[in-house]
Amino acid sequence: MSPEELKKHFITSLEDNKSMLVDYLFRSQYDVLEKLQRNDVLNLYKNSWTKQHAKTYLFPSLSGGNREICYSLAVIDAICEEYIGSFMQPLYSNKKQKRNQIFAGLKRTCCELTRKICRCCMKPKDKNYIYDYLSISMLCPIIEISYSEQHKLRDLFLWSVFMGYAELAKVLLVYLKPRICASLIASKVFTEYSKKTNIIQFKHKMKNIADEFELYAVKCIDSCYEYNETKACELILRQISLFGNITIAQVAVSAKSKKFLLTACFGRVMSEAWYDKLDEINRNAVEMPMLNIGLLSFGVLAPFYIVYRNQNQQEPQEQSTSNEDDQ
Repeated sequence: MSPEELKKHFITSLEDNKSMLVDYLFRSQYDVLEKLQRNDVLNLYKNSWTKQHAKTYLFPSLSGGNREICYSLAVIDAICEEYIGSFMQPLYSNKKQKRNQIFAGLKRTCCELTRKICRCCMKPKDKNYIYDYLSISMLCPIIEISYSEQHKLRDLFLWSVFMGYAELAKVLLVYLKPRICASLIASKVFTEYSKKTNIIQFKHKMKNIADEFELYAVKCIDSCYEYNETKACELILRQISLFGNITIAQVAVSAKSKKFLLTACFGRVMSEAWYDKLDEINRNAVEMPMLNIGLLSFGVLAPFYIVYRNQNQQEPQEQSTSNEDDQ
């Protein structure tokens, strides 16, 4: 079978949501991602754009007139910002395009406010905001960087999550390196889906899927913490360039993932951030009043009442690899 034929069968399996077949192709001796390009991912969005799921969950985040087709992957950046968070840097556009998208968002907000305030006296002209994103992407094309295997897996994973293909997303998640962050992203998206639907059956279904991804992230971080506590804590605060330089901590807090926030690893990260250079003795109940005195004095009396760690007591700082995704 030629690489082009293999890619065609692989894309067909993705569009038909055949998770078992996709898993089989990944486990086979063939490299199914070899010929995959960004345009193939864009075509996946285009072919799924007319389905009811996209109309129900994705279109509301893209206020505007014409929602018939996904013209550019720049539109997906807007969806990521809506469902994941504004702290996520754009995946498919450069900084200049991001600024233009911010201005387009402000323009959209002003028009919506005008429509609500002046509903009785005027009817603002309906704007095509997807066309705005298309125009921006034409002026500022997508950054041409090497389209690695992890980038391909990320794009397919986000597509499967946004289209509600939970089982397919689970298959792709196994092959992603930053799978803790990816699983929390999926959990957040499906949680938002559960809030947007009024059908009780779908609401419970989406919430159960979100809980499954959250539980997977919890098990992963617990296993990392048992293996190496220091590295696991660094993992939570490490920027993940594959997902727009976000951190696991940002996604967990944004998703309000209670189970993940209550893990021992996340608790230690927050404790270290709170105490930082303070000696371990300050955590005892006897020394707590001294710590409160330092806080109430805004740090003026802290050197006299609070014990700090000596330099030779501090843990050696290892060379950070915060901008790499070797998880």
